[in-house]
Amino acid sequence: MKRPEGADSVSVLKISETVKRVCDFNAALMDFCGVHVDLKQAIDLKALLMDEKAAFYNIVPDNMTLHLSDNESAAHVMTYGDALRKVMRAFMQHLVQSSKGATGIYVGLQRAVHSGQDYWRIAMTSDVDGMNEADIHCLFDPYSLVTAKDDSLALPQAQGIVGQHGGFIEVDHQPGMGTTYRIYLPCSDAVPKQEIQGDASNPASIRLSDSTILIVDDDIGILDIVSSMLKDLGADVLMAKHANEALLIMDEHESQIDLVLSDIVMPDMNGVQLYELITAMSPDVRFMFMSAFPGRGQASPITMPGRYRFNSQAV
Repeated sequence: MKRPEGADSVSVLKISETVKRVCDFNAALMDFCGVHVDLKQAIDLKALLMDEKAAFYNIVPDNMTLHLSDNESAAHVMTYGDALRKVMRAFMQHLVQSSKGATGIYVGLQRAVHSGQDYWRIAMTSDVDGMNEADIHCLFDPYSLVTAKDDSLALPQAQGIVGQHGGFIEVDHQPGMGTTYRIYLPCSDAVPKQEIQGDASNPASIRLSDSTILIVDDDIGILDIVSSMLKDLGADVLMAKHANEALLIMDEHESQIDLVLSDIVMPDMNGVQLYELITAMSPDVRFMFMSAFPGRGQASPITMPGRYRFNSQAV
């Protein structure tokens, strides 16, 4: 029997959506239940806080001022994926929503000792209290707290993630004086991996000697050119001629791959569909799109993920 036109791509899309929903559900379930996870990624909390400035400004309304302290030189902790980024956004969003009338939100990072162990402590404080004692007691009750808007975590989920990291949370509530969330995360001696070495102002000095990059493109010529360029910079390169091959390579080399560099317009499964599958299963992996077509060309019918945009300049 003749297969209906487009059946393969429709099936791939349905499989992609199903896998993503299952992965999202599994991640949420693990976060909520506090399941043990492998903390294999060292990060600098100070750098993460600075990187989150834009997200915080989007959460904090215009009538409030955001004060972000960055006194510490570096604050290394172990984590996985973007778990701590989600935690900080969840607490910031809840603090803003529960502090109506506040004029300022204060975020600080300090080293602290608790029960003989060293922690990094993130403190988020509002200058006006918008919660009562009943609210405080229900903060981490999954049956009392409704999930925040958009894709933010509810606080019980955020608490579960912090527990997975070996940390804990304190809430300091003084009626009429404001509320402070303190998030404690164990200090780590591990140093975050530096995939890029060199001076950004001197492109000739840039090296990628600690990076493994997976290139995905159905054009063999493009694969060879980009692979050669990245190898000249010291990167280890893996190549896939289509999305299905990329998934097989990811399955075999997941722990080694730092970046997926993918074409957008490809047969059967496009780059965005590949991105959704890979990031659902491997949230630690970073993803970059490339395309010979501008945003208004053959790539224009493809909806890009929210935080991605086209740069029409050649890279």
